[in-house]
Amino acid sequence: MSRKFARASAVLLAFGLIASACGSDDDGDSVAEAPATTAAPATTAAPATTAAPATTAAPAAPAEDSSDPIKLPIHNWSSQIAGVYAVGAMLESTGNSVEYISADSTLVYTSMCEGDMDLVHEVWQGAFGVAFEEQVDKGCVIDAATHDAKTREEWWYPSYIEDVCPGLPDWEALDACSDMFTTPDS
Repeated sequence: MSRKFARASAVLLAFGLIASACGSDDDGDSVAEAPATTAAPATTAAPATTAAPATTAAPAAPAEDSSDPIKLPIHNWSSQIAGVYAVGAMLESTGNSVEYISADSTLVYTSMCEGDMDLVHEVWQGAFGVAFEEQVDKGCVIDAATHDAKTREEWWYPSYIEDVCPGLPDWEALDACSDMFTTPDS
C-alpha cells in the first residue's frame, strides 16, 4: 500500500468522522447514540485468507512518500463537485498535492483500477453501483466506508402540469406536450 493512499484514506476517514459529528439529535442537547451498522469495517489492506492474532502481526514498513499528486475525479453534479474540492483541500492541508481530473461517472472505477485515479469520495449506488461493485469484486477498488443516506432519482414536475399534459406520470406522455418544455436554446 502506498503512503499516498494511506494518507488519503486517513484524511477521508477524518472527513467522515467530522461530517457524522455535525448531525443533530432529536431533542437538541442529549448525546445521540450511534446507529448500528452492518457495514464492514474500513480497511486499507487486502483481506487476509486466515486470521492471525494482532499481537503476532509485524507492523508493515511505511511506504516511501510520493511527490505525485493525488488524482481526484470531477463529475457533472454539484454535490460531487463541492465534495471533491473539500476532500482536495483537506488533502492539500496535510501537505499533499492534488490533481483534479474531469472523469466519466461510470468509467471512473475502471480508471482507479488502471492507476489513473486515486480516490472517489461519492458513489450514487442507484446509478453507478454496478460499475463500482464490479471493480470492488475484482479487488482493485476498496469500499472504505458507507453511510445510511439513500439516493432517490426520479422525475419531478409541478402538479399543474398534469392538467396541461394528460397521461403523466407516464414519461411517454411527454411526447404529446414536449412543446411546453421547449425553449429557443433547446
